[in-house]
Amino acid sequence: MFKKIIIKILLRLLDSSFVIDYKKIDAKALEDWAFRSFDDLGWRSYYAYNDLKILKTLGQGQEGMIYWINIGRRLQLLYLFDEMRKSVENKKSRKEKKQAEVEKK
Repeated sequence: MFKKIIIKILLRLLDSSFVIDYKKIDAKALEDWAFRSFDDLGWRSYYAYNDLKILKTLGQGQEGMIYWINIGRRLQLLYLFDEMRKSVENKKSRKEKKQAEVEKK
């Protein structure tokens, strides 16, 4: 019970210190960032390091809440990687469509 109270207090403190304006989400800027970062060595290293770290933690046989937190962390990491991959495919598809239109003319 004491652990839950501390977690709630920490979440409130962290949440109040990180202010985000959800009305100013720019989908184009997000896609551009994902496209630029997909092949970046820093992103690839970050992904590989965190994925390996999470897999090692899961392999140690954690129990209860820690196990599910690590599952969630891995899912979020995989989701982010997939979103980056989709943005790369979307940009390539748009370029191919533009080239096809230019060739028709």
